[in-house]
Formats: sequence, structure tokens, C-alpha cells
Amino acid sequence: MYTYRPTITFESQVFPGVSFTLRKMSEARRAEFTLATSDMQSRLLALTRESSALLESLPQGAEVIAPDAAATIEDLHVKVTSLIAQELNPAYVRWGLKCIAGLDLEDDEGNSAALTTAEALIADGPPELFAEICGAVRSASSMTEAELKNFVLPTIFGVQTAGSAPNSSALNVSDAGTSEAGTVADTSPI
Repeated sequence: MYTYRPTITFESQVFPGVSFTLRKMSEARRAEFTLATSDMQSRLLALTRESSALLESLPQGAEVIAPDAAATIEDLHVKVTSLIAQELNPAYVRWGLKCIAGLDLEDDEGNSAALTTAEALIADGPPELFAEICGAVRSASSMTEAELKNFVLPTIFGVQTAGSAPNSSALNVSDAGTSEAGTVADTSPI
């Protein structure tokens, strides 16, 4: 007889003594997440298409592009990154995190209470733990049962940022559209 557990617990690599439990992927949960994020996914796709069309319209072999095109590319990059950071990543955490154990949150008066839920993590939790859990949800949502058994969290999770705007009025074409397509491709649990 096989016993299936619909959750998996990880020890935090960022905060020793903290653990978090994730819900595993199921067909119903996949459909639920797809439906809940369809608007976000559509907006990401539209931004990516807009960026691709702009990059394709640039002259072949151009080393530098016009300041207005550079500004538009930077604006699209910021929009994509913001949509992922402010909407899609919290959606992943809400969808995949069941609970957190071993983490207390202290208020301004010195009172502490356990931080245990996705909403509490999103609102008041440490950004490093949020990034770690978001990365774990994204990874675990596409793994098989055997892969999950052997899964070890990386020790460092980076928070994706838009980067700084160029100081000059021109943008190097080779840097112009490097992250939009890759970022969007990593957003689906399917």
C-alpha cells in the first residue's frame, strides 16, 4: 500500500530553526492556480510581446538605440519585474504555503506572536524568507514525487530586481531584452 502525503516540509536555509510546509501539486490545485493567475499571466504575456515587437523593430546589428526606445524597453522591464514581484510571487506563496513554524514576529511594543500564515509572511515577514519560500513553491510545484523526496533547498535565494536604469541616454542593444522572456517562462507551474 502506498501512502500519499499532500504536503512536504522544509527546514529554512535562511533562518535556522524555521520550517515551512508546502502543499504539493495536484490536478485540482494546478487548475486553481492557473485560474487564479490567468489575468496576471495574460498581462505578462502582453508585456513580453510588446517588448519582443519593439526589439524586433530595431535595426539589425545596431550597437546603440535611440533614447526613447531605450526608455520604453526599461519601462517594460520594470513593469514585468513589478508584476512578478508584487502580484505573481505573492500568489505563488498564498497558493503553495500551508504553514510556517518556528518564527515569531515582534511588534513595536515588544510583544511577539507566531508568524504562521502566507498572509502574515507577505505583510510582515522577512523578505529573505519570503524569497526562499517562493522559490521552493515554484520548484516543488513542478517536481515529481521522487524528485520531491530528494529535493534540497539551495542555501541562497535571490530577490529578482529590475536593475538600475542606464545613466546615459542610450542603451546597449545586447542588454535590452535579456530578462523579459526568461522571467515570464518561469512563472507557470504547469
